[in-house]
Amino acid sequence: MHLGPFLAGCETNWVCDECGCMCHAVNSESKHTPGPWSAPSAGVYDSDGIMIASCGTHTIVEELRAAGFGPAAIADRIAANATFIVRACNSHDKLLEACQEAEEAARLAGIHQMPDGRDCPWYTALKAAIAAATGE
Repeated sequence: MHLGPFLAGCETNWVCDECGCMCHAVNSESKHTPGPWSAPSAGVYDSDGIMIASCGTHTIVEELRAAGFGPAAIADRIAANATFIVRACNSHDKLLEACQEAEEAARLAGIHQMPDGRDCPWYTALKAAIAAATGE
């Protein structure tokens, strides 16, 4: 993953060098279901409306079969999703704390704004990530 000159001014590059996709850069090791995910009922759904985690009686296997996935693809997708969910949950608090500390440090050091007074794009993205993680 290439993050570019993270705090060296506002000229940032938050995308993958290979394909230009931030999602690929962040998740290059897994084949989990791409986000965004939602939880409108007793399950977690991907952006196509396919259940990827069940909190009720309906099974994920049924959803993936209905979507045309074969047995090997179903097993791979379930394992990758489980790994991604555990990794995301286990790292959430540390990542949130690090983002909050970076936001405060940048603000206190006065490096969060461009000369015209607008927030730097990386600082805006950092604040948006904190808001998303805290549900604000």
